[in-house]
Amino acid sequence: MRQETFLKVYIKSKRAIRRRLLHALQPCREVALLMSESLDRRLGVLEHLQVKLHLMLCAWCARYFRQIKFLRQLVHQRPLAAATTSPVALSAEARQRIGRSLLKNPESCSETHAADGPKDQIL
Repeated sequence: MRQETFLKVYIKSKRAIRRRLLHALQPCREVALLMSESLDRRLGVLEHLQVKLHLMLCAWCARYFRQIKFLRQLVHQRPLAAATTSPVALSAEARQRIGRSLLKNPESCSETHAADGPKDQIL
């Protein structure tokens, strides 16, 4: 019984200390900006310490920082799809087939292109 009360007091006091320290430090919004900047530039000593201390106390910001670092890694590892693939162009024959199909069945595109104008101006 005594251990349980001691444990409860310990947990409550630990939370209270953490809350007080977090209130004394920079708000999460400001630290989030510093975290983003730290990925682009080297932080000064004071800024670095502020971020590190905040991350030690704030689980939400620590999770956010891990997520943005992970996303940055993904972006740098994978090249953009548009840059690596060449644009695919339809052959003249394929365009003619599509045009004939649209002229034969104008109802099929009238719902999607109703605001585009008359049906004979689709091509």
